[in-house]
Amino acid sequence: MKRILFCVCVFCSINVNAQNYYITFAGTGAAASVSTVKVENLSAGTSLLLNGTDILHLTSITTGVEQPAHEQVSKLKIYPNPMSDFSALLVSPAESGNATISIIDMSGKAVAGINSYLEKSDNEFRLSGLKKGLYFVSVKGQNYLLSTKVLCTIDKIGSVRIEKISSIKSSVEKKPETVSKELQSVIDMDYTDGERLKFTATSGKYSTVKTDIPASDKALTFNFIECTDGDGNNYPVVEIGTQVWMEENLKTKSYQGGSTIGINTFGYYGGKDFIWPAGGNENNVLKFGRQYSWYAAQDSACPVGWRLPRYSDWKKLTNGADSILSQDESNNSYTEFPMAKSLAASTDWLANEIAGSVGNKEKDNNSTGFTGLPAGSPVGNIGVSANWWIWDQITIAEIQADSKNFILHRIDATTPGLYAGNLNQGKSVRCIKAYLLPALTTSPTSNIKQIKATSGGIITSDGGTIITSRGVCWSTSPHPTTANTRTDEGPGSVSFTTFITGLTGNTTYYVRAYATNSAGTSYGNEVIFKTYTGIVTDIDDNDYYTVTIGDQVWMAENLKTTKFNDNTLIPLVTGATQWAALITPGYSWYNNNEVSYKEQYGGLYNWYTVSTVSNGGRNVCPSGWHVADDAEWTVLTSYLGGEGVAGDKLKEVSTFHWNNPNSGTNTSGFTALPGGDRSEAGAFSDIGTDGTFWSTSSANTGNAWFRSMTYNQSNVHRDSYFKQNGFSVRCLKDN
Repeated sequence: MKRILFCVCVFCSINVNAQNYYITFAGTGAAASVSTVKVENLSAGTSLLLNGTDILHLTSITTGVEQPAHEQVSKLKIYPNPMSDFSALLVSPAESGNATISIIDMSGKAVAGINSYLEKSDNEFRLSGLKKGLYFVSVKGQNYLLSTKVLCTIDKIGSVRIEKISSIKSSVEKKPETVSKELQSVIDMDYTDGERLKFTATSGKYSTVKTDIPASDKALTFNFIECTDGDGNNYPVVEIGTQVWMEENLKTKSYQGGSTIGINTFGYYGGKDFIWPAGGNENNVLKFGRQYSWYAAQDSACPVGWRLPRYSDWKKLTNGADSILSQDESNNSYTEFPMAKSLAASTDWLANEIAGSVGNKEKDNNSTGFTGLPAGSPVGNIGVSANWWIWDQITIAEIQADSKNFILHRIDATTPGLYAGNLNQGKSVRCIKAYLLPALTTSPTSNIKQIKATSGGIITSDGGTIITSRGVCWSTSPHPTTANTRTDEGPGSVSFTTFITGLTGNTTYYVRAYATNSAGTSYGNEVIFKTYTGIVTDIDDNDYYTVTIGDQVWMAENLKTTKFNDNTLIPLVTGATQWAALITPGYSWYNNNEVSYKEQYGGLYNWYTVSTVSNGGRNVCPSGWHVADDAEWTVLTSYLGGEGVAGDKLKEVSTFHWNNPNSGTNTSGFTALPGGDRSEAGAFSDIGTDGTFWSTSSANTGNAWFRSMTYNQSNVHRDSYFKQNGFSVRCLKDN
């Protein structure tokens, strides 16, 4: 009965612990480690400072039975939790003395226990050997009882063990802005589900801001980015969506190259290239930054690799929020977005009673971490408004203390000089990371069929930021975009292969690889391909894709039959002497290697095999097809623009089969391959460099007409050569 009552007590104690999240920290980019992390609870108004190696424990109620006031409050923590191999148990009792530590399963059975002397400080133990399930852990001293739970996610073989690791005496109570000097500590912070936390991580001169609403254990990774101005000032940065902004206002007095920006202490209209301290007081610069005329607030005033934001950048920052007021943006106009509080800092705004405004309940501000401070103007108004220049001429972003809205002003004057006074006003500057568009090329299209093909992209640069989407897009019209049909291979900066499906036979398509990052979407070179018309089968049951070019239908692959279509065998001749002596049909595989060359390049046939005059009236092509004569080859090349340019349109794209350089585009879909040849003397040559195809037309007693294409030329070559030569064969459909 006692055992049952004890379990009920422990279970009730566990139920009050609604939050129990552990947060760890890591760095990436310019720094792999984190030195410190400032954690601010924007909802509760509390903060603390941690070592980068510390573990943040978010909890709303201290685990265990509440004790009378002591110099140190009792604590009981387990991490990681859930556990797999082992977990650390940290016991901080309110008094020194002997205690019993027990692990109890859900049936109430004690599976392990030890007696240990505990210091009035942090005492660390190691738990291991637990099987999969939920357990209760209790620590019972003379005047206290602490309890918590632990979940084990895998079964372990062996006995359950509780081993003491260390006892660390605490000499000073941790204060919010004091960093612990221990190598790693678990630091508690009061937290209620739904509260938003702001994390500011530092590593050397780098500082990055994130905001988050934790709902589970997690590891936060901070992308450290160089942000140093012409005066050597380093700025924290904040990631908002796919954008990276400075988290503070610019305060440099120098351009990137080191030249000094002019100074004006007399108000708004001192000239062009001028700056002022915020509010006209140098004491304000550290917090509120400086203010610049539009002429001074150009990209060169920002840190290297950063730029003055464009109008489109600010609109993107609103994350597509619908504007509640949108006037004509062509002249003297502005757009309001109901998100001022998410961008405004949670301090320094003048208070007002307008519900939902920036100056009302400041602690509800800054959910994005942008920390927009009310720097006012060079003549004052600190606390009233924040105004930032935009690169687009005479355009301003603004937040007012008594407003709920973030405002974009746009004043595109017909006569630019009319608004010259506006350009001389002093306003704050926030720079945005100047990411570049990704750079990539489109892979040659391969494995082209009737309704599908293979494509891809080769990414040579991610533009300095994460590529969030990549793939290929295609259309039956030139210059396809992501608005057309596309694949999506997801994020990543590595090259990719993708499959184009849902195509229509005998159709020309245009395809481009694309990649998208925070700077936008860029495209690779355009590749043109044509899908095949159908399939034809020869007497050996070899299937060939076919393609329509003009009024002709050609095989899109080289012939590889071993028989005439009446089932008569074509002699396979391997020896060079025998080959040279032939005046009758014969064929061979390149280098007499059927395994390596048949499927890719087909056979090499002498002219006597394709000529019905020489082969006894037989046909080497499938029924209903024939080897083209010289005139039919001319029809093909003429349709493609003439022999001078037809070669590229006939040759397969890429250097997978053709040697480099190959300028083939294969826009015809013919897919000519460099199958090489066999000379009249029986020697093999030119694989990868030349594709040569017989016609049935005889030039004279010893020669016949052929067509050839070469890897480094764009033309089709027409000539005649010895009939004993072995060339590739393409069949043409009968009319």
